Amino acid sequence: MTAQGPSHRHHRDADVIVVGAGVAGLQAAGWLHEAGLDILVVEAGDRVGGRAGTERVSGFVVDRGFHLVSTAEHGEDAKLELGCFAPGVDLQLDGKRIRYGDRAAAGAAMSTSGDAFGAGTVLRTPLGSPTERRRQSGWLLRLATARTDGILAEPERDAADLVHELGLSRRVVDGFLRPYLEAFLAEPDPDLSTSGRAVELALRRLVRGRWALPSQGIAAIGQNLAERLPPGAIRLETEVLVVHANGVVTADEVLRSSAVVVATDPATAVELLPGLQEPQLRSVTTFHHAAVLAPPRGEPAVLIDADPHSPVSRTAPVSHAAPNRSPDHRTLVSTNVVGHTGTRTSELEAAVRARLGELYRAEDDRWECVAVHHCPHATPAMTAPHNFRRPVRLIHGLYVCGDHRGTASIDGALESGRRAARAVLADLGVSFRAGERVTA
Repeated sequence: MTAQGPSHRHHRDADVIVVGAGVAGLQAAGWLHEAGLDILVVEAGDRVGGRAGTERVSGFVVDRGFHLVSTAEHGEDAKLELGCFAPGVDLQLDGKRIRYGDRAAAGAAMSTSGDAFGAGTVLRTPLGSPTERRRQSGWLLRLATARTDGILAEPERDAADLVHELGLSRRVVDGFLRPYLEAFLAEPDPDLSTSGRAVELALRRLVRGRWALPSQGIAAIGQNLAERLPPGAIRLETEVLVVHANGVVTADEVLRSSAVVVATDPATAVELLPGLQEPQLRSVTTFHHAAVLAPPRGEPAVLIDADPHSPVSRTAPVSHAAPNRSPDHRTLVSTNVVGHTGTRTSELEAAVRARLGELYRAEDDRWECVAVHHCPHATPAMTAPHNFRRPVRLIHGLYVCGDHRGTASIDGALESGRRAARAVLADLGVSFRAGERVTA
């Protein structure tokens, strides 16, 4: 990390250079552009979006990973054309399918005040004793109505302490909580060492909205962010070798600016900014299969496989929620496996295919594997104690963002991009209102 590179007083390629065109970098760039700054985004790859990528395989629209978003955060974005799953999640437990986290029949209606979680609302919590079920429902309702900042303001403790405070039984922990953490945080957590606040944030997303996915693929999020920037503001296939507080060095040129935001994956960020500490990262392998499945009786649901011997973490018939993801009469099923090494993938695929045949009640020899994506560094771990507000400002003129600076998710990446943009604007003396500059 270098505070200042060679001085070039009379020329500047941009007010701010953003290194990396993932969702965090594009979010930061969009905010800075709307504040009236001249922005240049440089990306080593050949597309925007980072890990949130989408491709077409034999007509199927498959994400590079099995990404879900919550309607609580993205439901107002009409550009995403969200395909939604049923409220809550389904659990496959002891050979049975049960629903967890949606509104029970007694509390399904919205209150007359318009509050989606008004008096009398009951959330479905089918595990444990009647007393424990009521306690779980009250906990989830509290999370549904809590602000994110309120949860983050709570004292840090690990999930084991949280379980003790709530008095959750082993049946609830093993049947729901651990499988849910693996499915949505990629945390295989036998010791419940995950941050308790991370657990509550993940559950808040479950009960506050529905799980959904963009009909055109998760890449639509990055593409929509890129469209906020002016033509020529993004340079693809441009690898940055060195960063300074007043510019960057690529393989071909020196680019100069008043500030630089590093918005890459954690490993690349550490290479460019040696003072950073690389977080522990979790691996996720995603399989996309096509099979002939009967239409769901109700709304399609995201399924968590709570069988401890199953390779499947979570799975869903994505083209039942977003029909354009499949080009024909077959259903596109996306499945995540957590913690795999990435070797002997064919054997893992066979085991996954056999389990999917059981879960979806379709013969496994009729499943076609459309695509496989293994990401060894899919998501940062959030082991307690976890800092949800790791600094985005390193020194004046040099900033960093990404989900490794806070909450490990697409929404965490977006939030870190906003935080980095605010820090840049404050240091450069630029108002948060578009185009309105103020003195520092």
